Amino acid sequence: MATTRYTVIDGEILSENRAGVKRDYVPDPLGSTLALLDSTQTQTDTFSYYPYGEVASRTGTTATPFQYVEGNPTLMQEPPQSGNGNASAFVLPLPFLSW
Repeated sequence: MATTRYTVIDGEILSENRAGVKRDYVPDPLGSTLALLDSTQTQTDTFSYYPYGEVASRTGTTATPFQYVEGNPTLMQEPPQSGNGNASAFVLPLPFLSW
């Protein structure tokens, strides 16, 4: 099973390297993925969303677990990987809210 490596800064996914193939993520202001770029910066995939995250349209077929971010980009999570011992997830604590 190939390993996928992500470049992350302040909880935002910037790029991935999946089996030697590099992709850059183009986010909206909340951190949802709007496009994927290949190593030559050519747009390979695009995403648009209805309110609450349903995909309105998509071009391209690149597999990515990171698409819509609901409200806070630091809550974006990587699905756990199994079987290779390199399982990880980006999970940050939620701030305590009081009314």
